[in-house]
Amino acid sequence: MKKTGLILALSFLTAALSFAEMRTWTSVSGSTIEAEYQRRNGSIVVLQSAEGKTIRFPYLKLSPDDRALVDSLDSSVIVAEGEKSDASIDAGLNKLIGSSKLFNAKGKKVDTAEGLSGKKAIGLYFSAHWCGPCRAFTPELVKAYKKMQSNDDPVEIIFVSSDRSEKDMYKYMDEADMPWLTAGLKTDAWNNLRNAFRVSGIPTFIVVDDKGEIITTNGRGDIGRHGGEAYKKAWN
Repeated sequence: MKKTGLILALSFLTAALSFAEMRTWTSVSGSTIEAEYQRRNGSIVVLQSAEGKTIRFPYLKLSPDDRALVDSLDSSVIVAEGEKSDASIDAGLNKLIGSSKLFNAKGKKVDTAEGLSGKKAIGLYFSAHWCGPCRAFTPELVKAYKKMQSNDDPVEIIFVSSDRSEKDMYKYMDEADMPWLTAGLKTDAWNNLRNAFRVSGIPTFIVVDDKGEIITTNGRGDIGRHGGEAYKKAWN
């Protein structure tokens, strides 16, 4: 059974990666471009032209079929049973977040090391849909995050929800177009982060470094002052 599972996993990975070749990508407006898939940075899909030029294309502006392809490529990094991913994070950051996996905006599990490896600033966004000030600040944070992703800044955000249910949490993420990760609800990561910071009011945006040490507890103010330049001007 283990051998069969490994063969199937490797076959799936080979099939998935075969799509990461030069192909025609189509936008929702119908325009096309020939390029090779490189990676996805939050709301930005990074492609490479035949001439080697890097192309950053908004995920939501791709056609539905191409978005589905990106989703499959984004989730196709399979680690065979008994092997470990090359991605790693500092023990301090791992202890802060906990052992449970994170989730993307579509509810798919994301290995914590894969999601945060290489990130120098991790924003912890304590928020909820029922909170009016949160709904006012979230669009500012989304805009700033997308700008930082387009700049290739090593930044990720983890949404620590105070919503009443998982359904409400994902509805909020969808309505607000949150392109980042979430700790889920009542997971180890969710409990660890809430217990570590004991946030008394929301929205609160705390930024930690790649060792789990606090950079600022006033990330909200940094976003207000610097927007998409917050990493360069305040967290770097």
